[in-house]
Amino acid sequence: MSINRQAKARHHRIPHNFDETGLHVDELQTVPAAPISTDNPDSDSNEQASENGTLEHSTHEEVLAIPKDVPMFTVDPHNPGAVLRHYLLRIQKYSSYTFCGFLALHYSAVMLAPAVTRAIGPNDSATSLLLFGRAIYQASPAIETGLVAGSMVVHVLSGVIIRISRLRRDRRWYKTPLRELFSSSRSKSPTPLPSSSSSSATTFSRISQTGWLLVPFVSLHAYLARYVPLKIEGDSSSIDLRYITYGFSKTPYLSSIGYFAMILFTTHHVTYGLAKWLRISKKNMKYVRSLSGLALVVALLGVHVVSRSSSTGAVLEPWLRAKYDILYEYSIKSIL
Repeated sequence: MSINRQAKARHHRIPHNFDETGLHVDELQTVPAAPISTDNPDSDSNEQASENGTLEHSTHEEVLAIPKDVPMFTVDPHNPGAVLRHYLLRIQKYSSYTFCGFLALHYSAVMLAPAVTRAIGPNDSATSLLLFGRAIYQASPAIETGLVAGSMVVHVLSGVIIRISRLRRDRRWYKTPLRELFSSSRSKSPTPLPSSSSSSATTFSRISQTGWLLVPFVSLHAYLARYVPLKIEGDSSSIDLRYITYGFSKTPYLSSIGYFAMILFTTHHVTYGLAKWLRISKKNMKYVRSLSGLALVVALLGVHVVSRSSSTGAVLEPWLRAKYDILYEYSIKSIL
């Protein structure tokens, strides 16, 4: 009887908004369920921490706050899936560095030089830079394949395999069909799946979004400017900025929309993607944003000069105009 009275007295002494542990009721939160894993739970948690450290699917603020002394790639050697993603992430990273080498040469010739000189012609600085770049990355088929096409294909394919592997991992962790994983990532209401885990495979960061959106635009540009001339003529020696200008004169609206979208997506994907790989700190993100904005303005100005160089199209030699007509007609027929 005395024990019951003591318990009641102790209960009455506790304020209504506190529990018996002394925690304020308003501070209590619902913790999402932990992943169900049939494998070693420690290896899965280490893998998730490692993949979060790679900054692949997080926002810029979350990503760039990771300290420099934290290893970017850590992996449990006893987890085959984590090992696969570990090496694929490295392949994706260094293939992007390789493609950026080509992109720097191409950007300086077709965007920076026209923006500075405000002129397009067979003997201007833009054409000279373009020919200089070709002398480097078209010196041999192996160099062009590895530096340009190979690095881009490897970068995209590694990203596809990583995402598929993470989807398989999430299905194993949560015992949930893929449809529910995607629906939980799109839903803004509370879900039984932790957001950090569902976002790893079923949501796309802005870097990933712009990367996937770039694939059709870059593929079409490579098809028009490199594959078709190589197939019809055997080389692309006659292709320079006048070829792009002539395309603007034939399809002004489609060309304007296509190049604007490709430049916008490329600028964001490259600048923020490099910031991700280089692990730029949050306080230095203002420099990344400034660099991204500057690169975008210069690129748009250069393409504007190329698209508006109507005088260049007017002085095209008849044989060159006829050659460009053949190339564009073949491209349009093959696409449509």
